[in-house]
Amino acid sequence: MTVVVDCTTSGELRQLIDSFSDVDDAFPLRQITHIEVLNVLKYLRSDCSTGPDQLPARFVKLVADHLAGPLSTIINNCITKSYFPRAWKIARISPILKVDTPVREDHLRPVSILPVLSNGYEKLVAAQMVHYCGQQGLLRDTVSSFRKGHSTTSVLLGIRDDLLKAMKKKVELCT
Repeated sequence: MTVVVDCTTSGELRQLIDSFSDVDDAFPLRQITHIEVLNVLKYLRSDCSTGPDQLPARFVKLVADHLAGPLSTIINNCITKSYFPRAWKIARISPILKVDTPVREDHLRPVSILPVLSNGYEKLVAAQMVHYCGQQGLLRDTVSSFRKGHSTTSVLLGIRDDLLKAMKKKVELCT
């Protein structure tokens, strides 16, 4: 299903949003498996700061085999109830310098550091969303974010290839 969006007023946007509830092939968030949770836990980045829970990712990785079962049950209950735990929404905000010598507030960039289990839940849901978008063909070939095998480099290479093709066509037209 392809949807073309051309909304100029807030009323038109509201109509568009309301029309989505009639769509039969809405995104189905499925239950996750013990193995999926285990893989996410084992591959958490352990070089990041701890969130407000003060639970380091490296400790979670150490007990991943024991934590994956109960955590998959918790996450599946959250999926069933369309719920995101309030404790996993609380972030620790850290200011990151934008410039060498900050003098004003706008010289700092706030970064939200979430609880480690929140990151795991988000990764599991994001993986399902990316898979669904790929299956349904919802992303153009030029969109590279959150797609396996795509990066800024692949976008730049695509632009370079397009430029080379255009230059080659122009040379062929001129001769």
